[in-house]
Amino acid sequence: EGTHNFIGNGIFAHNTYISGNVGIGTTNPTVAKLQVFGDAALRTGDKIMLDSDDTSDSYMAHNNANNYISIYIDGTECARVRKK
Repeated sequence: EGTHNFIGNGIFAHNTYISGNVGIGTTNPTVAKLQVFGDAALRTGDKIMLDSDDTSDSYMAHNNANNYISIYIDGTECARVRKK
């Protein structure tokens, strides 16, 4: 663990390197590297990455125009979920 401060283009940035778990809305994150208690929001077009490496991506994405959620495995759409 450690910290690093730097200034670039007039912007101050602070990085903290943590070797344990990080919690939002909890002081005791125990089940994952990032544990969120409460709602999380993404902008339209953003996605929830489930797996990302140099060869494939698995993620969920919301299609705002047609109101469904797609599930992608290795970059290929495999399922769509929509409200009846």
